[in-house]
Amino acid sequence: MERSGTGPQGISNCFTAAPSAEMQQRLTRVEKILHLLDLHPTTEPDQDLLARTLARCDQQARVAASVPASAQPIIPAR
Repeated sequence: MERSGTGPQGISNCFTAAPSAEMQQRLTRVEKILHLLDLHPTTEPDQDLLARTLARCDQQARVAASVPASAQPIIPAR
């Protein structure tokens, strides 16, 4: 976030104060990048996308279930 601190109702100042010139330039660059997406044609996803995704999830769950817990990677809690 560009600015730290909190306003009277706990709202971050970055949402209540006008952005600095540097932040405005950054926002402009991001907008230009995002507008590149407008150049790509929109296409509908494959009809079987949901089925393939769910099958992949099931496959991964079966693989994870077949690996002993001691061999599975430890993912730290956030």
